[in-house]
Order: sequence, then structure tokens, then C-alpha cells
Amino acid sequence: MIEEEADKDFEALMSPHLTIEARSLMDDDNYTKCPRCWHYHTIKINYDGLCDACCKNILEGWPNHESAPFIMANLDNQRKLFTR
Repeated sequence: MIEEEADKDFEALMSPHLTIEARSLMDDDNYTKCPRCWHYHTIKINYDGLCDACCKNILEGWPNHESAPFIMANLDNQRKLFTR
């Protein structure tokens, strides 16, 4: 019974009628590329265009990094904007 279901799933995947739509985030105006990790993200208000993950990594891993004070100041500004 399980083998029959697996065979049906496999046949469905191999069907010539299966269509997969792929889109590039590079051409989407809602996304921007992080200059540090090159991943696309939607947050455009972080310091220097960094994504949230890179901001977190810099603050946790390199607290004395030259960008850390600017990232912290930007986070404080964001908190003020969204906590009114």
C-alpha cells in the first residue's frame, strides 16, 4: 500500500504536465541584497543595507566592530518608530 502511494507520488513528479514557477528576487523591488552575505531580504531600513541576520552576527560576534555603534543607533531609531 505504501509502495503504491510512493509510486503515484513519483509518477506525479515525473509528469510532463508538472510546472514549477521560479522567480528571481533580484528583479523584485521589494527585495534588496545584503552587501555582507548577499542574501536577498525585505528590510531596507537597517544600517548600511545589512540584513537582520548580519546585524545580529556583527553585534553578537564582533561587538567592537566599527559598524556596531551605527547598527545599535539604527536599532534604537527603529524601536522609536515602531513603539509609538
